[in-house]
Amino acid sequence: MEAGSESPRSIRSYHKGGSGTLTGGGIQKIYSGSNIPNLKEYKRKLDSRLGQCILLCLITLATLLCLYGFIHGAVHDTLYTYVNRTHQIVHELETAVDENFGGVRVIHAPISVQNETAEKEMDTGKKWLTSEELMDYSQLLTKTRSTIWHLFGFNLVLAFILAAVLFLIHFANAEGTYVKFLYRGVLIVCLLFLVAQFLFLLHPCLVAAFTFPSMVDRLFVEAYPRDEYQIRGIEDAFSCQFNPNPHYVEFGLASPCLLKLKNSSLPAYGVVLMMLITLVPFVFAVFTYAWSVCIKDKKVVQNARRRVELNNQRRVPIPNQPPEYSMSSPPQTRKANPEFV
Repeated sequence: MEAGSESPRSIRSYHKGGSGTLTGGGIQKIYSGSNIPNLKEYKRKLDSRLGQCILLCLITLATLLCLYGFIHGAVHDTLYTYVNRTHQIVHELETAVDENFGGVRVIHAPISVQNETAEKEMDTGKKWLTSEELMDYSQLLTKTRSTIWHLFGFNLVLAFILAAVLFLIHFANAEGTYVKFLYRGVLIVCLLFLVAQFLFLLHPCLVAAFTFPSMVDRLFVEAYPRDEYQIRGIEDAFSCQFNPNPHYVEFGLASPCLLKLKNSSLPAYGVVLMMLITLVPFVFAVFTYAWSVCIKDKKVVQNARRRVELNNQRRVPIPNQPPEYSMSSPPQTRKANPEFV
């Protein structure tokens, strides 16, 4: 046999003793990385994702604040007017000298008169509002309304500014060091505002949301004095009654004013929801860092990512539909049989 005419050795000769049932192989993607993430990669991820996250949060918060502002505004003016009117009545009673009106404790009266007033108050079982208490209610109502609308305005303005910057970067393809500094500066301002907004939502908004139901009970059920003229005005404005007949309420013929006033006030769950939305960008930034450090290297996460990738590879593409089944083509109507015409 001439040189070079020898048949090449088979692959089986290289694998003596094998069963010949070798399966698998190919290139597989390995989901692993170092425990210490690359800071440049982390900054790149934040630059490309954190802006959209903050923008969505600002738009959502502005929408909720506007909604709750209008809902709370319906009852705010009514309660504010009633509290101020009642405060005037109580102030006139408290400033009276050496007189006792139905158990109201007079500030300028002697100690003996005040003690007698307290004893009479315990005998009658009536609880009386004080000017300090009503002043606190008035200030809380004013601060809550002002805070809601101011936060709404700041959220709306920052959302417009951030949307304009994102448009320049992602759609107008603006590049350069100054653009990057501008973008990161806007992000920092937004994050600082979210921190301040969280504190304002905590106080006075959340405090007011928990105080309003007890305040309504205190003003109209538990304590005195009560301005009957203002009460009738509230009943006419809200089409309700403070002492309705239970049978009328059961059949929907009457509506209790207390329930309407409480439902129209700022809800506590709404304030808590807005506080959680305020924290979303910070949680997103921490999760992005934690994903690069430890989460993506977990065995469960790696297996899930492999399964998703395999499912995407095995997915069969849907063939193009024939012209007669195309959604764009008009439906074909059957011609009538001339025998039945």
